[in-house]
Amino acid sequence: MNFSKILIANRGEIAIRVMRAATELGKRTIAVYAEEDKLSLHRFKADEAYQIGAGMTPVGARATCHCLEPPKLACGSLW
Repeated sequence: MNFSKILIANRGEIAIRVMRAATELGKRTIAVYAEEDKLSLHRFKADEAYQIGAGMTPVGARATCHCLEPPKLACGSLW
């Protein structure tokens, strides 16, 4: 299975470690973030970043957004 991008639906140190490993493997990274996380490091370290769940908490945004269920991306196309 060949892929070129990794969607990281996490934040904080874990997300940064995954991004570092992905970069070492030559893969692009995609971060999703809630409005409260708009200044978080994982958003800026990712190759691409998309806001989800406008007006919701970080946990609420990830729990209710169906954009994390490919191939049909309900919150907008990430690919």
